[in-house]
This record gives sequence, C-alpha cells and structure tokens, in this order.
Amino acid sequence: MDDGRAETNGLHNLRIVMTEDDADWLFDAKNLMSNDRLGATVVHEERDVYYDVGLRLKSSQRGRPVSGRVGFALRFGGAQPFRGIFRSVMVDRSETGGFGQREMLFNQAMNRAGSVTSQYDDLIQVITPRPEHTGSAQLQLARFSDVMLDGQFDRGGDGMLFEYELIYYPQTTDDGTLEGFKLPQPSLCDGGRDRRSR
Repeated sequence: MDDGRAETNGLHNLRIVMTEDDADWLFDAKNLMSNDRLGATVVHEERDVYYDVGLRLKSSQRGRPVSGRVGFALRFGGAQPFRGIFRSVMVDRSETGGFGQREMLFNQAMNRAGSVTSQYDDLIQVITPRPEHTGSAQLQLARFSDVMLDGQFDRGGDGMLFEYELIYYPQTTDDGTLEGFKLPQPSLCDGGRDRRSR
C-alpha cells in the first residue's frame, strides 16, 4: 500500500484492492452493466481493513464506459460493517467537473435548513486498482437506506424503495450477433429517441 497515492490534504483515503483478473473482468465492455459483485478488500485511512467486500460498478449505462464518471458500490460483510454501521456505501465520481462539491453543498444547506431528506456524505480520495479511476470522490454513506430512513422517520425503513432512472435498449453486441453480449452504448432510450454517445 505504500505507493504514494494516498492523500495527506485532509481527505479520507479509501483504498480498493482486488486481483488484476477481477479488475479486467469488471471493465470488460460486455461486463460493464453487470451488477454481479466481485471480491475486494477495502482499506480505510490506510489502517482499517475490511475483507470480503462485494464490489460492483456504480453509474448509468452512459457513465460506466467513461473513466471520469464510473463509481463503485461496496457491500460489507455483516460481521464488519463500514465504520461499524454501514452495510453498503457508494463511491460516486460522476460529477466530472469536480468531485461532488455541489451536491455536498446542497446537502449541507438542506441539513442546516432542517430538511429531513438530505444526506450526510464525505469527500474522499479513492485509490483503485486502475490509476485512471484513482482520485477525489464523494463517499455516499446512508443514502436513502434503512439507516437513514429509520433515523429520520418512525419506521421509515419499512416498505420498498425504488429508483427509476432510464430505460434504454442496447443496439450492439460484443460479437455482432443477436445472441452476443449486449454492449451499453450506443443505445436507444427515452421512448425510442436516439441518444448515441458522442
């Protein structure tokens, strides 16, 4: 771990360690949209080690192929939750102009104003298996999970929570046949309007 990539500027360091084969599989074009979790080890602040963490990519089908936008979803084992409480956290690198400062600012303003629907997150330095994904990011903690909802509302975590983002239709496969693995881009989305990546 003594590779000089950890920050000393006050950002929390979050190091993700996985095998080279697993990292290659994760970023293979035909696997980019998979939500299967691969094994990883997470090191927080270069001292707290979390083993057997389930890792998958986090981002839309527009963001996962873009190095500057891809994030990571981490699921921790029941015996060792992150910071003693969180079963899962998200590493968000999607704000390409920075690393989540605007969203963090909005959340802090909402918190100060008394909003019950804002979130408490951290700014971090994420150190990843691939150098192009290493850098500053937003660590999304409770998000709208049961931990956050139960803390805000009586029995707030009861029931189901869904997020609707986008319906898209892949147009290409890895081998050019109808039976091949679908690739995330180009695609048709939003009722058939063509939104190919440029």
